[in-house]
Amino acid sequence: MRKRLKVALLIESSRAYGRGLLRGIAAYIRAHRSWSTYVEPRGLTEPFPRWLKTWKGDGILARVTDTDMAELILETSLPAIDLRGSVLESRIPKLGVDAAAAARLAFVHLRERGFRHFAFCGDAPKYHFFDERGEEFERLA
Repeated sequence: MRKRLKVALLIESSRAYGRGLLRGIAAYIRAHRSWSTYVEPRGLTEPFPRWLKTWKGDGILARVTDTDMAELILETSLPAIDLRGSVLESRIPKLGVDAAAAARLAFVHLRERGFRHFAFCGDAPKYHFFDERGEEFERLA
């Protein structure tokens, strides 16, 4: 019998996006029954949980918010995946949205509804993926 993996979920429950990720992970676990998870209610920018430094798990799924959090996760030496992708210089593998595909979907949606004048608004200085979305949206427009 295969060992159930213990996975820490550092995903905010305070926002719809994070709750959606948690629902998706729960659906995966129900279908595969291969994980035991540790999750606690948290906000996106809450401090790194102290318990993780000594936690005896098999991996981490996290929405990494800054370089400090990325470094603390790396210090655990556990396999980890960043589900946010906003810290470019992090060595944690990232899983996120295809920015160009999101821009194409938005543009096609608006064009199909008859719009002829377009604009893009995103918090580009803070999040690099808005730059990518904006550039693709502009190219399409």
